[in-house]
Amino acid sequence: MDRLTPRAPSLASADLAQFVHKLYPGVKAALKAGASRSALPKGGRGEVTFRKADLMTMAIRVLIVLLAAALSAMPARAATTIYATSVFSSTSTLNPNSALNAPNGSAALIQPLGDIVLQYAHPLTGASISASLLPVAGFNVLAVSIGEVISGIATFSGEFVLVDTGAGGVLSADLTSHCASVSLGGCSLLRVRNAGSLLGSTGVQLDAISGVTTAPEPAVWALMILGFIATAFRLKTVRKSKARASYLDGVFRFRRTMSV
Repeated sequence: MDRLTPRAPSLASADLAQFVHKLYPGVKAALKAGASRSALPKGGRGEVTFRKADLMTMAIRVLIVLLAAALSAMPARAATTIYATSVFSSTSTLNPNSALNAPNGSAALIQPLGDIVLQYAHPLTGASISASLLPVAGFNVLAVSIGEVISGIATFSGEFVLVDTGAGGVLSADLTSHCASVSLGGCSLLRVRNAGSLLGSTGVQLDAISGVTTAPEPAVWALMILGFIATAFRLKTVRKSKARASYLDGVFRFRRTMSV
């Protein structure tokens, strides 16, 4: 009979104590976790399992490098443009909610010396601020500032002046340095103040105002998600390899113990 596959003696025999004495070390070794690679016989099933795990790990690493290189080689994309999602505050402004979201032809009327503070779901960098206005009679002077809630207080930068000639359209401003003077993490508030109306204007018709968000671009999100997936797969592979190694190590020890 093969010495590596011994037959268990009858439990009714007089050698029961000796059998239990031999059985215990093998069972204990089989249940012990974290067996090392060197504990397995070379060329055995445990060694083959480890080699397969090593090859799989190498293949995953190569795939990650190739995908990362492909994403890095993609042409630079424009930063994401977003619109205001809520009204933080307003004074002397009619229909303030009409200034939210993308332009739709329904505007908030900022009366002379009135203002509106819009809040964004993601912090803005201050770059590429674009205000969409509807035509009005007369002229308006706009004072635009950017800010953030710091310690519970809305803090704003200095103002950037824009002139509404009454023709409507889009007015642009770059408030990058203004935002940096308030918060290094971006600014989620944008204030538009009607500093004055001329030639009989009733106020500024603000349809929408957009900015550039500091949220990661799609390629960055893809790399982050890829990294999380690779980490999870690696942890799962290592856990399975250790469990397999521990089981095989216990089996081999049990067989060697019983063959003595």
